[in-house]
Amino acid sequence: MDHRAFLLALRETSIRFAPFLCVVLMTALPTAAAVAAETMQAEEQCPKGAVSDMPDAVRQSSDEQIGTSWFHDKSTTELASENAFYLYVGKKGCDVWLRLRIQYLSDKPLTVTRVQIKADEKTFDLVDPHFKRDSDGKLTWQWYDELVTPDHLLMLFKVTASKSALLRFMSANRTEERTIPDVEKDALKNILGAYHTLGGKL
Repeated sequence: MDHRAFLLALRETSIRFAPFLCVVLMTALPTAAAVAAETMQAEEQCPKGAVSDMPDAVRQSSDEQIGTSWFHDKSTTELASENAFYLYVGKKGCDVWLRLRIQYLSDKPLTVTRVQIKADEKTFDLVDPHFKRDSDGKLTWQWYDELVTPDHLLMLFKVTASKSALLRFMSANRTEERTIPDVEKDALKNILGAYHTLGGKL
């Protein structure tokens, strides 16, 4: 077949298959449109993580390996070996969750078996608190880090509104106390607000 004959054959083939291609494209377009609509609908259903609306008091960090962003109050310590009582928020995709962390530092061995939080005249007990611990040979620090449950919420609101609040760390043979300062109360409020801003539900 010479060059001219080949071009003519190609033209006839294109003409012959043009209606078929149109049908295929017309069939595919609604499907593509449906997929796009479903994607947009899913995005609309996902609570918007208005990270840009975070107050200056909140700091953000990211773990790119697991695709999670963390939100802490800027006053919150980044060390495990310091006394602390705080909330922080995790966000991955549409999922937003709230965690409570309690840290206790001691120069005497104390295995925490029970924790009480007292806010003014109201006392709350943490149910079966699981503390992890570490030591440098002189000081021992222990920490509790769990998802916030409905049982925690009343306690947290009472603490933020209290005139005075304290933590009691109990072991088999002694109890130690630490006052929850105003800076930690304010941090609790900030993170509760950040959790709501990110789409979290209390």
